[in-house]
Amino acid sequence: MALRRLPDEALFAAIITALRADATVVATATRGSFTEVPQGTSAPYNKVQAPTASRTDTCGRWGASTVIDVDSVSAGDTQAPGLRMRAAVMSALHAQTLAMTGHTMLGVQWETSEYFPEVVNGLKYHHHVATFRVWTEQSST
Repeated sequence: MALRRLPDEALFAAIITALRADATVVATATRGSFTEVPQGTSAPYNKVQAPTASRTDTCGRWGASTVIDVDSVSAGDTQAPGLRMRAAVMSALHAQTLAMTGHTMLGVQWETSEYFPEVVNGLKYHHHVATFRVWTEQSST
């Protein structure tokens, strides 16, 4: 039997590619969408958080059920830009089947949304987080 490989890296690539290709996401997250935000990058941007996977094998293939967060970060006195960014992310990812290398994406489902405020050096940041569940199966050895 083939060795099990986690879909994390392929999933990161698929989600970042989808976010960077979506016109509404690009228009609202004007600084970009990242897995690691470059130092010195100012808001607004999206940060794809490290996924958490659990084993979900499918019909003789290794599979995973993965939870992944996209944090839409905005700054200022209003939450409106962050809410628009998160809505764009949800529209770009929910119910999609994205291309992956070495794995087949079976589906993406939006699960929850959360909000966290943060003040850094007197500037208020808004973190509007969308959580998605992604089902995959390993398609190559």
